[in-house]
Amino acid sequence: DLKPARASKSILENADAVRLSKRLVTIMEDLDVKLDLDAWRVHEPDNEVLRDLFVTLEFRTLADQFASAAQDEAGGTHGLGAVEGDREVTYRIVERAEGVAALVDAIRVSGQVALHAASSTVDPLRGTLVGLGLSPEVGVAWYLPFAHERPFELTFEGEGQDEVRNLPVLAHKSMAPLKALLEDPEIAKVGHDLKQVALILSTVDVRLAGHDLDSMIASYVLDPGRRDHDLKTLCMEIFSHRPMERGDVTGSGRSKIAFSEVPVPRARDFVCERSDLAGQLAAHLRQRLESSGLMGLMDELEMPLVPILTRMELAGIRIDDAFFS
Repeated sequence: DLKPARASKSILENADAVRLSKRLVTIMEDLDVKLDLDAWRVHEPDNEVLRDLFVTLEFRTLADQFASAAQDEAGGTHGLGAVEGDREVTYRIVERAEGVAALVDAIRVSGQVALHAASSTVDPLRGTLVGLGLSPEVGVAWYLPFAHERPFELTFEGEGQDEVRNLPVLAHKSMAPLKALLEDPEIAKVGHDLKQVALILSTVDVRLAGHDLDSMIASYVLDPGRRDHDLKTLCMEIFSHRPMERGDVTGSGRSKIAFSEVPVPRARDFVCERSDLAGQLAAHLRQRLESSGLMGLMDELEMPLVPILTRMELAGIRIDDAFFS
């Protein structure tokens, strides 16, 4: 009876498909489904699970957001003997030249050190060394303040106690053991972006030697196609931990301050953590390089290039002043 005849004919020829379509769009009301409305209520999210998910998906903003929330839940703090999330760490400040000499001796016994250098500016060649972090073992790091603008910081443990002063400049004779350590090729240096560290140290006439493993380069060798090889992303992915960033201690926008103006204890937290985590990343990625058969590439090609590229950047290029004028 359907008009036009063409429609009637189409339905007759496809009767089984029409019946199946009707069945598919019919809501079935006779199923035994138990509905627990409480289970569908909105709850607080599982920040750790979401952090790991967004790191995997490379959703950087969301990964950062949920990493921060996860660490807030864990009640993480920084500093001497503190528990950072579920990590027990000991980050100390070296206050006197005698302490530097003792630290150098300890590092020479171990034969290796993880390090991070903080410059007064983001550009390593336009600023100067403000502080240096040295991590001789996992969870332990020392902060050496060199150019904080305040002459000293006082803790709240008592007036006049535990003063934190700038150490003498690295050119001073009392710092000779440290300078010798940094320039000693027999002491293995690891870090995240060792070229950046070397450039910062060059501003105080130190030529870093003993480049052993750079976790940023190791990440690239293992996965050259990934978008990010920065320390924060790798730590969230591998350790499920969001490290501090420079902006966390210097602020941003109108309230931003130079790193040299950051209070020494706050600078300690940032620099020590980065040297500590760089050492842990290096150890983790070294194992992956070895199991992937890529350690030879890392040792024979990538790492020997770091000091060469550093020297190239320090030398720069010569241009025709008159022509460009």
